[in-house]
Amino acid sequence: AGAVPRGSAGTVLWTSRDKRIGGSLVGVKRAINVACMTDAEAMALLETVGNRKIGEGERDGAAQLPAELDWFPLTVSQAAAYMQRTLMTSNAYLLKLARGKKRWKTLQQSEFNRHRRAGLSNSILET
Repeated sequence: AGAVPRGSAGTVLWTSRDKRIGGSLVGVKRAINVACMTDAEAMALLETVGNRKIGEGERDGAAQLPAELDWFPLTVSQAAAYMQRTLMTSNAYLLKLARGKKRWKTLQQSEFNRHRRAGLSNSILET
């Protein structure tokens, strides 16, 4: 609560997929449910932010991308901007994303360490 700015002007917008914040962090009546993007909206966002029309050869990859990014408009926008800046196709981006997920899983693994207390993770991402 100390990290939330307070003042006489402005509004703090909380975004979460956890519906339990309605009633705990924000008043129940102030919670707004926002649906996920549709396929058409996601494709339009990719094309708009990427500043290009998605070609037939990469339509399948582009259609898979929003689901891989959990339908978050921010991550879809960031992916589109990255692909535009690096001249990468959506298919190539999906491959890069898959390699990153594999690496992330490796980094999350916790090796046994006899010097660490039981129940504490030894994962590089959690230490």
